[in-house]
Amino acid sequence: MPGHRTTGFCASALALALCAVLAGCGGSGESAGGGKVVLRYTWWGNPDRAARTDQAVALFEKQHPDIQVRTSFSDYNAYKQKLAVQATGGDAPDVMQLDYRQIDQYASGGVLLDLARQKAVLHTSEIDPGWTWNDFFTQLIYLFDPDKFTLTLALSSFVDSFSQSAFGPMFAMSVIALLPIVLFFLAFQRFLVEGMASSGVKG
Repeated sequence: MPGHRTTGFCASALALALCAVLAGCGGSGESAGGGKVVLRYTWWGNPDRAARTDQAVALFEKQHPDIQVRTSFSDYNAYKQKLAVQATGGDAPDVMQLDYRQIDQYASGGVLLDLARQKAVLHTSEIDPGWTWNDFFTQLIYLFDPDKFTLTLALSSFVDSFSQSAFGPMFAMSVIALLPIVLFFLAFQRFLVEGMASSGVKG
């Protein structure tokens, strides 16, 4: 079951990413036979991750038969070097995996599509606002400026690419992120408890 959930999540995330690219490119990717749009998708990882990603891509292509996704992957160091060369030469893939520290670099260089300018075709209003508190991935997609990072996203800046953490500042910011929830509960706990108690009473 965990594997199925992982594949399903990857497929959903991939669909959002690829649809966003298509919205921005307006179908400007390569064309294959039968009128299909061809998108190049690349990431770093090991063969196990590649197998799971290929499963997600297959699900995406099944739902979008007019799109063909060509995938490639490599280990992290080789991936970074190859991607930098491709971006410099104007041949960056349509969809790419980036470490969050690379997002600002590639965005400021004009390599990435600015999703904030795609409001006409990318309907973020359909995203359930109930999931936005402490959300990480949504902010990671839209926010490039560290000055505008949410607390949850800013926490990741205390972890480097070698998974070495600055625990002191990280714990301090974790307390700040949790503080509004704790204060809300303390202020409204009577109503919350009454609501739960009344909903459990029958007759």
